[in-house]
This record gives sequence, structure tokens and C-alpha cells, in this order.
Amino acid sequence: MHKDNEDYWIIRHTKFKGDIRSVGNIGKDVQVNMRGYELKIQRLRDAMLNKVGYLENKSVLEIGCGIGMMAPDLVRLGGKYSGIDISNVALEKAREKCPSGTFICNNAIDYNLNTKFDIVFCTDVLVHLVKDENWRQAIRSMKNHLKDGGVIIIKEDIGDDRICPTSHVVSRSRSEYVDASANLGLTFEVFDSVPGFYCLTPLKKMHDL
Repeated sequence: MHKDNEDYWIIRHTKFKGDIRSVGNIGKDVQVNMRGYELKIQRLRDAMLNKVGYLENKSVLEIGCGIGMMAPDLVRLGGKYSGIDISNVALEKAREKCPSGTFICNNAIDYNLNTKFDIVFCTDVLVHLVKDENWRQAIRSMKNHLKDGGVIIIKEDIGDDRICPTSHVVSRSRSEYVDASANLGLTFEVFDSVPGFYCLTPLKKMHDL
């Protein structure tokens, strides 16, 4: 596996230890970041409930969980939560936020947890995988950790064009996501009522129809 921004995140979490700016917008203050995360959490919840109807006893895996901003809300709704992040410093804070969650130190690309989940999700993570092969492998790994009937939910800024505003950010186009999903046997769907969120679901095989 080729590293892809791992050192950047380890350093950032160490510098902003426990601070929401370790996962949010460095250029904005804590209050602005909190409001942004509150909206993101609400929309994530709406997207999940739209797809699965309820979270009670559903197994949920978050890729790039950071300091655990999403975990407490999902656990309150009855989800069995697990999170992966590359930074042990971030995971220390995540465990404080959500003691009942399971947190694992690993990359977002080629992990293998030897278990499958009802929901696998990530929010504003894929944009930081600047190498296309790592980006595709990250999606493949999410699919590999899905139970039958499971769903992948991602939150990304996806437009008509590929945008690379900095050396550690690549916003891929909708056509890139559609093509990558199709190559992995996934459909790529837009949540009309949940801006910025998308759903990837395995295509049904002929014997399932």
C-alpha cells in the first residue's frame, strides 16, 4: 500500500489534539466548525435512515473517523459502531467521546477487519486520497466489508469537473465516481433530499433478481 496523506493527518491530529479543527476547517474557529459538524451529523443520519429505515442493532463502520464526531449520535440511535483512523492521537479522543464504540488504527485504503457491516460510510475522506489507485482501492475495501444488502454512504463535494485545489486534495467528478462504482459492481446514487451525500450499493446478481 502506498501512503497517501497519512503523515499529514498524523501531524495535524497531533498539532490540534482533541480540537475539532483537527478534522474540520483549520481556517475557521471552533464554533463555526461545530455548526458545520452538527449539520453534517444531521444529514448523515437522514441519509442512513433513508436507506435502512432504522439503525437499531445495525452494524456501522466509519472510514476516517478522526476524533469520533459522528459516533455518539449513531450509537444513541442503536447502531453498533466501529471506526477506523490512521491517527492514534485522534482515536484516543474518539474513545473518550464514544466509549461503547470500537476504534481501530488503520489506513483508509487496504484494511481487512475480517467482518462485514450493514453500513460503511465516510465523510469528506475520499477527497484526501490523491492517488487514483488508492481512491479506487478505498471504495473497493468499503464494498468488501459490506454484508449482503448493505450500503455505502459517502459525503463528498462532487461536481462535473475534477478539481485539485491543493496538493492534498482531489475532488473527483461525478463521472469518475460513476465509472469507478460501475467497475466495482456498484451503483452510484444521489440523495436528492440530503445535499452532498451519495449512496453506493452492490448491483444485484442475476440469481438475486
